[in-house]
Amino acid sequence: MRLPFSLVFVSACAAATLTAVAAPTSEFSSTDPQKSKRITSGEAEGSFLCPGFGGYQIIFSAGDDRSWIELQVGQRTVHLSDEIFAACPGARPWKANHVVQWRGVRKGNQVIPYALIFRMYSENQESSKRKYDTLVVVKLDGENSHVVGQVAGDAKNGNTAAEQLADRLCLSSDSDPRPVQASAPSTPEVATATGPSTGITVTREETGMTSLRFPNGQRFTLPPGKGILGSSEDPGSGKPFEIEEGWLVGVNEQPETKASIVHLYLKGKNGKWTEIDHVQQRILKVAASGGRPLNSGFVRINSMGLGWPNTVILQIEYFTDDPRNTKELPIAVSRTGNISYGSRGE
Repeated sequence: MRLPFSLVFVSACAAATLTAVAAPTSEFSSTDPQKSKRITSGEAEGSFLCPGFGGYQIIFSAGDDRSWIELQVGQRTVHLSDEIFAACPGARPWKANHVVQWRGVRKGNQVIPYALIFRMYSENQESSKRKYDTLVVVKLDGENSHVVGQVAGDAKNGNTAAEQLADRLCLSSDSDPRPVQASAPSTPEVATATGPSTGITVTREETGMTSLRFPNGQRFTLPPGKGILGSSEDPGSGKPFEIEEGWLVGVNEQPETKASIVHLYLKGKNGKWTEIDHVQQRILKVAASGGRPLNSGFVRINSMGLGWPNTVILQIEYFTDDPRNTKELPIAVSRTGNISYGSRGE
């Protein structure tokens, strides 16, 4: 049977479009610190700015027996560490080598990338002689770039499977990859919390410090790092936790390494705010008294709300020995700044 010309023409155009889109290619870059620009240093091994493609750059960071990458899009950093670590089984993931594969389509003399593929190793706690091998796939979508999947790094077909996953999840028949055009943020970058009572202004300083300014003019600062970590459901929110009554504010500080440190601010009867001393250590102490020892490096608030009168209940998330296995427990904070586990005091 002979098809009508119009149908033949449409089918041919559709096939040509799919063929054009489904012709991915790859370029490769390096995260070798010796070929990159150091941007931070300290107790951790540091962070390095590495070249990329299509308007993206790589930030390679190492510390706390781990290493990972972030994306630099214009003047903004897209934090991927939490998603990368979650994609890796076992403990203490690290980048297996300095290779980053950029999956994209060629337009003229340049490749426009739509995905990243890179290899991670992590400890196998059941066998010290073996390690987990994972290929992580990141969808490139400007400031919304994120991890979309992972495959076991089988030497025989792992790379092919990762490329197929990237092509399937990051490139569709109607997509048109373009070099990212990121708008530069104002300096410093300011975001205002939406809490109903305190209206705290959160400012990221050029020094890397995070500043919290309360409506009465009081200002508290957090050390240089990644800023404020949100709940597990919205880690990038960058906002403090507040209660309607307005006498307690909680913040999860996110250092450069894989960690979370809780800070609590209490409003006195005179209207002045004070930071409660040694909150992280006190939470660890009362959690242990309740039979729930915590990993001291990662403790964060997931939510907070009123419990019994003059008491706020924090839902605290913490990591066990397996970074993928998180738990929650209630911590009570009284109007006077006392911290307790359930009905058990400090």
